[in-house]
Amino acid sequence: MTVIETVSTDQEAALLQHLRTAMDALRAGDIVLAANEADSARVLGQSARVLMVFAAISHAVGRDADALAMLDQAMTLEPSVGNYPDAMAAIYLKLGRKADGLFNLKLGTHLSPDPILSEIFGDYFGSIKSIFDSFIENRPLKTAKLLIDQGMYSAALRQLETFIAVSGGDIDSFALTAESALRLGNTRDAEVALEALRALNEEDERLLDLEFRLSVLKGDEVDIRQSFSKLPAGVNFQQSYLRSRAMVASPYFEVADIKNMHQTISKLVPSISDLDPPNFNSSADLMSIGFFVSGIDPTLESLILALKDRAKIKIYCLGTGHSPSQQRLKNAIDDWRDVASIDDATLTEMVRYDDVSILFDCAILGPFSRPAVVRARVAPVQIVWQTDDGYDDPASYDYRLTDKALEPKADGARVLHLDASLRYPLPPAELMGRVTELRLQNTKREEGGAGQVRLLAPHAPTAISPALLAIWLDILVSVPEATLTFIAPTDLNDAFVQRILMAAEEKSVADRVDLIDPSVFMASRHDVLLDADLILDSFPRNNFDAMTEALWIGCPILTIAGDQPYKSLSASLAQSAGLLELIAQDEADYRARAIRLATQSKERKALKTKLKQMHQTLTLSAYEKTAEELFQKLDALWREWCKLTS
Repeated sequence: MTVIETVSTDQEAALLQHLRTAMDALRAGDIVLAANEADSARVLGQSARVLMVFAAISHAVGRDADALAMLDQAMTLEPSVGNYPDAMAAIYLKLGRKADGLFNLKLGTHLSPDPILSEIFGDYFGSIKSIFDSFIENRPLKTAKLLIDQGMYSAALRQLETFIAVSGGDIDSFALTAESALRLGNTRDAEVALEALRALNEEDERLLDLEFRLSVLKGDEVDIRQSFSKLPAGVNFQQSYLRSRAMVASPYFEVADIKNMHQTISKLVPSISDLDPPNFNSSADLMSIGFFVSGIDPTLESLILALKDRAKIKIYCLGTGHSPSQQRLKNAIDDWRDVASIDDATLTEMVRYDDVSILFDCAILGPFSRPAVVRARVAPVQIVWQTDDGYDDPASYDYRLTDKALEPKADGARVLHLDASLRYPLPPAELMGRVTELRLQNTKREEGGAGQVRLLAPHAPTAISPALLAIWLDILVSVPEATLTFIAPTDLNDAFVQRILMAAEEKSVADRVDLIDPSVFMASRHDVLLDADLILDSFPRNNFDAMTEALWIGCPILTIAGDQPYKSLSASLAQSAGLLELIAQDEADYRARAIRLATQSKERKALKTKLKQMHQTLTLSAYEKTAEELFQKLDALWREWCKLTS
């Protein structure tokens, strides 16, 4: 029970001044000063106003549960004041709890605000409240922009469809529709939206970039090169980042092209104004490891859990997702911060105040990345986590982490190179039951006898070049009993389908080419994978997700070892499990191995037996070895830094 103390007029004036100073400090990113001023106010008198300032501080450092508890207590003390439910509505929205947010926002509209609180807080919670307003006031265009920023592209597309149906659409709605459709891989909707955008304003500055990314998605080399040649120089970080992801996804760009785009991105990293230089603690006995994450996958979950018994772990979650891996890790790590709504300056001061010794940036070049924070230097040692595209920024990172499975020849003073693997083909805990069931189905299918040899190429058009398609069709020619299945629309007018069928017709194998619609594949992909005798990986860009799931359930794959990380993702996964038979060294070896595996049923059976053995022997304990090696290297780096700075 909280006791509200009666204070004199002078004390009240002093208390309010402390609260004003606290909020000014909080806006400036000085959390320490804000907390000290709030404590001074509490000494003069505990009140609902003081609780609200403490709630704002808790919200700023990512402790939203504490903030909500304080605001709830403030509402109990002053139930007729509308500022408290308004603030709670804002926080609930950030947490994705729309029903709770709507309830509190409606409650706030029926209560009078406290003029003093309104003056002290201003629009501190206003930006979040305006997001909620966009939902309840039915403004789909504004809502769609916010949803895209949060990575919710399907929801954004639904909002935009509503807006266009009612209003007829405008330049922004068609540009946003194209953006959402491209992020979802939906070429048809993207094409329609771009045609409408072009008709309204063919000079729109977004048009060329959107057309380039559409060309990459469709996979036509001539179109890709033509649209890329029309692009102006990158003008902002986000635009250049999206270009780089499209380039990596396409088989038609050289390593030098991608590295040049990375250099452009590095030059466009924004800066944070009015920051003091960092003052780091150099005690070798107090090493802590921080992680910037946008989300948690099973691999990162397993490795961090293995590290937590060796070092103090601090996690700053920049994204808004709620995967099962993320929820498990959040429950296991004491120092977890949800910081998606915190601005760059405040986040910079927060991490510095937390005395993080070594920071891993695992949210590189994504929708939730914070390049300005990392560039501002928030930890003595900063390391970029292993990336599929090889991105590195020496101005932001001291080292880049990789392993010998992915980059066997990586070296240099800035490379943190592990002998142990960072990834293993281990399914997440929530899928283990389903995976076990699928493995049993796989065994029963083997016992069912032979038939045609079924080859599967489960890839998007983006990844399939004419050269790769020709190799697959040559394999089909060499194995008369084989069929080859693609994931492609069943619409014969589709450009990708026409490309496949024309190439197959030229080699007289069109009758042995099958198509599975992408929607059907997504709904039953495990059954499709199980039905294949051999799954052919794409190159130079691997289909890491499909190959990972295939290894989970025991389906043989064939991949190729490339000279860049994004060309060796699948190979590194197979190598980590000791499945070297699945890795070809070059295109000729790839073709030869595929033909041999397709024609030799005994070799396929032996390979499936080895996959079963992998399932029995490969456990989460594999990450203990990786964690121990990583910890030893980090400990050495930290002690060396302390020695040099002291």
